[in-house]
Amino acid sequence: IITSVGNVFSQSMLISGGNDHGVALCNKGQIFAWGYNAGNRLGLKPPYDAQEIVTTPQLVNIPVGLTFSQVTAGSGSTNIALACTGIVYAWGENVVGTAGQPTTQTIVSTPMPVECGEATDQGFDLDGVSPGKYLGGVKMVGGTTSAGMALLDDGRAVIWGGNGRYQSGPTWPLLKTESPSPVYVRDKNNKILENIIHISGGDNNMLLIVGDSKDASVGVV
Repeated sequence: IITSVGNVFSQSMLISGGNDHGVALCNKGQIFAWGYNAGNRLGLKPPYDAQEIVTTPQLVNIPVGLTFSQVTAGSGSTNIALACTGIVYAWGENVVGTAGQPTTQTIVSTPMPVECGEATDQGFDLDGVSPGKYLGGVKMVGGTTSAGMALLDDGRAVIWGGNGRYQSGPTWPLLKTESPSPVYVRDKNNKILENIIHISGGDNNMLLIVGDSKDASVGVV
């Protein structure tokens, strides 16, 4: 599935493992998935194996003509991917909005674009052209067990979904309540963090590198 990568997709995140599944990106910009598939949370292309456990990587049901440069399974059961158009897509478990869709849809079985939410100046159409209502202008995506996140081209970051085991409490600065719409990551003074150069997610935490490559600091939130 995975072969040598050329410059056409600028791929940097090729394979990722979540809580009970894995995803991989091939050099054609397609995504494959395997593992626990209840409700088709892997987003497989039909006809797919109806069994809940898929042991062989299968093609994800990506819209025709769409290619991806990054994919992550976070640390839970939700997948987040960055299209070559710069638009963020997500699918899988969505109980607290981790896949960026209304929480009435508990499983998102097809990759769906995430709306821009609070980041209205980062709103693009599905072709990656501004203005629009979808989250774009993104350089990196990440995920925790219950939240998705994206690093924007301008050095800010957004997060959406739930707040892990602290979902009912005001844990700073992650989401105080579940939200399928992205919000900016802020410091303890409610100021939007800037000059972020890297993001990553753990089980119930988010990690950021803030600063330039010569003088960077790591924050865990």
